Amino acid sequence: MFSYQEWLFKKTKKSLRVEESRAMILRDSFLSFVYKSHLDRLLTSINLNEVVSSDLKVIEIGAAGSITKLLKSEVVTLDVREDENVDVVISGEDLPFDDSTVFGVVGKDVFHHIANPEKHLSEVRRILVSGGKCAYIEPNWNIFSRLFYTLVHPEPWKAAQSEWNFTTYDPMYSNQALPWIVFVRDYKKFETKYPDLRLEIYDMPLLGLSYLLSGGLNRRNRISGKFLSSLYTIEQRHLRYMRVFGLARLIVLTKLPNT
Repeated sequence: MFSYQEWLFKKTKKSLRVEESRAMILRDSFLSFVYKSHLDRLLTSINLNEVVSSDLKVIEIGAAGSITKLLKSEVVTLDVREDENVDVVISGEDLPFDDSTVFGVVGKDVFHHIANPEKHLSEVRRILVSGGKCAYIEPNWNIFSRLFYTLVHPEPWKAAQSEWNFTTYDPMYSNQALPWIVFVRDYKKFETKYPDLRLEIYDMPLLGLSYLLSGGLNRRNRISGKFLSSLYTIEQRHLRYMRVFGLARLIVLTKLPNT
């Protein structure tokens, strides 16, 4: 028997194709502003400007439909879906790079889609150079965002999931509570399994009510993109407000030196 969220997921079916979602982002001033802002946050958090060798790679997982390749052509893009802007078609559980050859890994709304996060994290640890970073933007876990992801969003929020891994036959399926489960609820387990990965969860949440008002990719409404972009900027200046209404969090892992 399907839950309400599973029914909603099947109903929406992540209906936009890769090309459609990217085209929608590029022609919409607010969505383009948000995606560029988040890409900048991710790349800044891994210190992209400090890459000292062309032999070291910066990769994005879950890149299909995004605009990364158009803005930062040097980033190696990976996704389970084929697309002209995807360099390697593969899941986040298998990263086809040699040990200690990757300077940084970024991913927007992808970690909670990975059915075997333990394998993924082991791969991240393997490919990163000493001091390298992996940055995710993932669903937040405050009261407001939990209600939103539980009652409105088409992807499930299953905070009661006991193990990290989950079974799925659709790569677009997810558990949006997975980042909270792995990095907050089970932090001691994470610390024990990955003592060489230092975890940092940024205090300022991302994506306030401006994104909800926009309708996002699935239901973009007619509210002015210029107005929404201004509101988004104002929201990001108020920590108390964003702690209540922020829908996303920036999570950064650093591979400790000499490990």
